[in-house]
Amino acid sequence: MFAGKKFKKKEDLNKMESSKIKVGESENRLSGSKVVVARTSAATNKKGNETGKKRKHKEAGIIPEEKKAATVQTVKPIKEAAHGTTIDDSDDDFDNPPWKKTRSGAGQKVVEKTQQPAYATSIKDSKTHKKRQPVKNYIPLADGKLTMRLALKHMGELMESLNENQRGAVRNIGFGSILSFRMGPIPSTLSWWLVNNYDTKTRVLNCGSHHIQITEELVHDVFGVPRGNEEIKEVARARADFHEVVAEWKAQFESDPARLTPVQFKTYMQGQQASGRIFVLNFLLFYNTLLGETTTNSSINMKFLPALHRGKDIKSFNWCEYMIRCLDRTVEAWTPKEPFLGPMPLLVVCCVDT
Repeated sequence: MFAGKKFKKKEDLNKMESSKIKVGESENRLSGSKVVVARTSAATNKKGNETGKKRKHKEAGIIPEEKKAATVQTVKPIKEAAHGTTIDDSDDDFDNPPWKKTRSGAGQKVVEKTQQPAYATSIKDSKTHKKRQPVKNYIPLADGKLTMRLALKHMGELMESLNENQRGAVRNIGFGSILSFRMGPIPSTLSWWLVNNYDTKTRVLNCGSHHIQITEELVHDVFGVPRGNEEIKEVARARADFHEVVAEWKAQFESDPARLTPVQFKTYMQGQQASGRIFVLNFLLFYNTLLGETTTNSSINMKFLPALHRGKDIKSFNWCEYMIRCLDRTVEAWTPKEPFLGPMPLLVVCCVDT
């Protein structure tokens, strides 16, 4: 009986021992889990710190050392050219277009300047920032002919007939260089060639071996007319009942001068001795009709006359820009069956002098 009790006690003791062992294993597992959790937490904190550092370096523009080393190792080989520049041996045309110039350095490629293709010619002005466009194709000299409605000799004949007071008035408005203007007939074949090789979009005269950019500066150098800051504004039809200056100018005639031809107008001016405001208006109208734009019916061109209000300084207007505007308009409107109405002397003198 006691032996059975002892045996039971032993079994109970064994059960207690095994329970203690299980409890100990559970405690060990728990402590191991704590260790794993602690290590995971530490790794997460470390990764977060590294990510934060990378973000700060990226914002500050700092390149990591490992990336610097990788960049140095992956630089493409560069060949030295005979003229001192370098040529990239890469086939990547997108990153390295053929007109991109580089210079040799310490083994790495340094971009100096991106140059435009040779066909691109600029009419870009510092104020307008126009887009670059290709030059008009060259048209060789042929048997084409172009006629003009008015003979340029009439301008020289009028200048020779002016008295000293009138010549002084011309100088005072900034047109003194026109007093010495003399030009004979222009060959019709040359006129045809010049008009066909002038591009109104780029304002370039293509002479084959070279190009001439028609600019305000060039017009001023050739003709010496004023180049002020004020634009000359035109009207479609100059009428005395709408424009005060037109009424003032027409008052000098006994009859309506609407059908007055430039040759008749020249004869009228040669018979006048006055050198006041009306003479100045007459001179500018005759000058613009012969050297600017002739009308289709061979009358006096009065499109700009309403802009010349009394008290306005003639030199404040941009007569150079106005001549180029007349050139563009008449070249675009010209057809081979019609006479040319634009400033042919401008193209001739620019071609010869340049």
